[in-house]
Amino acid sequence: MKRFKITFPVLALILALGASAFTYKPLDSKAPTATLYWFSYNASTNTLGSYIGLMEHDAAKVTGCNQEVGTDCRRAFQSTQLNNPSTPSAGVQSSQISSPADRIKKP
Repeated sequence: MKRFKITFPVLALILALGASAFTYKPLDSKAPTATLYWFSYNASTNTLGSYIGLMEHDAAKVTGCNQEVGTDCRRAFQSTQLNNPSTPSAGVQSSQISSPADRIKKP
């Protein structure tokens, strides 16, 4: 009986520690949440259009331009990719246009 009194709590502790080591963490399938500089984009000419604003991915979506397949219609860049971070409307460095930090695609 004395052996049971010691063994049972030890086994319970080992079981509790072992079970807590395997916790379920679901994958986050949401779009990136970084705040980026968004520009319209013309895929047929590979040129950026006008500066849209500084916002997160979901705020940059528009009707007809919010799918994850097809041609880009908006591209986002980090401040280090801009010609002048204090004036985003000055555009993106030409070497960075094909390397956006995020994009929104047409269906």
